[in-house]
Amino acid sequence: MDSIDLILVILMVPLLAGSALFSACETVFFGLSEVDRVQINQRSSIAARSVDSLLRKPRMLLITVLLGNMTVNTLYFVLGSVLSVRYSDHVALATLIGLLTIAAIVIAGEVIPKVLGSALRVRVAVVLGPPLLGLHRVLAPLRVFLESFVIAPLSRLTAPASRPRDLEPAELDALIELSGRDGVIDSHEHELLREVVRIRELRVSDVMIPRVDMPTVSPDVDRSELLGLIESTRCSHVVVREKDGDEVSGLLKVREYLLDSDSSDQSMTPHTQEAHYVPDLASIEHLLDHFQTSGTSISVALDEWGGIAGLVTLEDVVEEFVGDIQSFGDTTIPDPKRLSDGTWRVSGATALDDWKRLFGDTMEPTRVRTVGGLFLDRFGRMPIVGDQIRIGNVECTVDAIEGQRITSVLVRVVGGER
Repeated sequence: MDSIDLILVILMVPLLAGSALFSACETVFFGLSEVDRVQINQRSSIAARSVDSLLRKPRMLLITVLLGNMTVNTLYFVLGSVLSVRYSDHVALATLIGLLTIAAIVIAGEVIPKVLGSALRVRVAVVLGPPLLGLHRVLAPLRVFLESFVIAPLSRLTAPASRPRDLEPAELDALIELSGRDGVIDSHEHELLREVVRIRELRVSDVMIPRVDMPTVSPDVDRSELLGLIESTRCSHVVVREKDGDEVSGLLKVREYLLDSDSSDQSMTPHTQEAHYVPDLASIEHLLDHFQTSGTSISVALDEWGGIAGLVTLEDVVEEFVGDIQSFGDTTIPDPKRLSDGTWRVSGATALDDWKRLFGDTMEPTRVRTVGGLFLDRFGRMPIVGDQIRIGNVECTVDAIEGQRITSVLVRVVGGER
């Protein structure tokens, strides 16, 4: 190998490195997710601004990367061809040089950079973002010419109309978690956003008032009995239905009924509104659309057989995300009480979110909302006093039952105190 051959080989090395960099750039910048871009901003604001500027017009960025890659690859193969021709008298050696030239560009200039770039997107983007933006601006005149007179006309002829990529649910979840962990949003905002994102998983059955708790009267109910029900439940609406069936006559507007007259023979009919229905398996998004189109904030939930499953209100949906809205006269769920023997007495109506804050999130995913609902879910029947379930290292025992409701549960932490 003489000095000319050595010079050719030396010149091919930076060209190979340039090819690797452009290949990595293509994989890195077009593979960045929203979460990656947040992490880049945390590492370097300069790199973040560079990435934002480059990705503002992705097609222009692609032109820059392809122009750079094509240029260095062309020069690389020209030098490789010259080197191979210089040994044309030795066919085997010339062939070997050609094969090594191709193998080097494929492995070192394409495969390895793309694999590493995909695995280290954020780090590579932080390093290459600013210099690539500089090259991007230098090539601006050439890019504009190619875009205006070559690429854009061809795209209009061949490519369908494109639209921005939607943010994936997993990306949104990751963004919220990352923002909460890094202090971009406070803990209250973090919890609220998580609940809002969770709306796509919720069904009407998750937020409704179950049939067993639903305030119900028959059309011929005695006024004193009705007033007693209203006083005990403090409800805003009462479901009016036949005693032995699922036919709903309407929903009594309690406030109007009470304000209208105190006469003993007052009829419910003038204050009864038509009932609207929604499947208990409908999504919360569907329920909110239903409320908007029907102009109501309360509906009767029906099960898959058409029977009454419960009652759902707009307030129930709001409380799912912001917590209990304590209205005047609402019954307060008792706080957990520690007993002398180290166990806890917990209301069966305690929400599972409150349970998790007290005893940890060790339970398997479930669609029930209360501690009492866990027993119904586990046993598939109405539990009796003394029935037990185990959640992680927490042992729960039914303590008291009223009617069809578990009113209190005894909780004991096995293997340690809580």
